[in-house]
Amino acid sequence: EIAYELESDNPLARSYFTIDSRSGITRTIDDISPLLPFRLNVEAKGNSQGSQMPLILNVINEPHRMILVIRDTTPDKVKS
Repeated sequence: EIAYELESDNPLARSYFTIDSRSGITRTIDDISPLLPFRLNVEAKGNSQGSQMPLILNVINEPHRMILVIRDTTPDKVKS
């Protein structure tokens, strides 16, 4: 089982965000608009091993929102 935690050099991270330790879903607790873009790290731990990944949060307004779904392919096959 993998457990997720917020790790950050920014002491405000836990004041503005919460993370579900089982799913890794990260949610805001308060308005982060004045702090954007906000950078923090998410740590995933399982079987006594851990790994950190950077998480950069920013606001995407509705006119700029896009969802791209490419079925039956791997990320290395998708090119810009």
